[in-house]
Amino acid sequence: MVQKSFELSSLQFSLFKRQNKTDSVDNSRTKTVKAAGLNHGDRLFMFPKTQNLFQNANSSSQTETKSKVPSVVVEDEIDIELSKLEGSIPKSKDKLNCQHQGNSQCVHCIPYDPFDEEYLKEQKIKFMSFHSYIRKLSGGL
Repeated sequence: MVQKSFELSSLQFSLFKRQNKTDSVDNSRTKTVKAAGLNHGDRLFMFPKTQNLFQNANSSSQTETKSKVPSVVVEDEIDIELSKLEGSIPKSKDKLNCQHQGNSQCVHCIPYDPFDEEYLKEQKIKFMSFHSYIRKLSGGL
């Protein structure tokens, strides 16, 4: 099944339950997944027995390999809409420290970034949203 999934031309690989190459999973056409001691969600580690395991069978070049990764990533509509928004959290005008007109901002009334540590602690937010995390990584852009 692994050979078919990865479109491998040979069985020149070994499967293990652990990354340190212990608990080998035997290659068998008759053994079921349960009989192999595997459960849903178990991770398997595949190690090649030869260097050119993923080499294309039709090509003699070692650099040309088959890839199942799509070349174009399609974003969800909600992700596109959220990326258009500013994403900042508005802050009300501080009556004591703000001494400006309504159409300007000072240090005390600039909106919070969605990843602002003080705001997250103040609101007792344990985990920030995925989009806030992405904005934090990209420097707020």
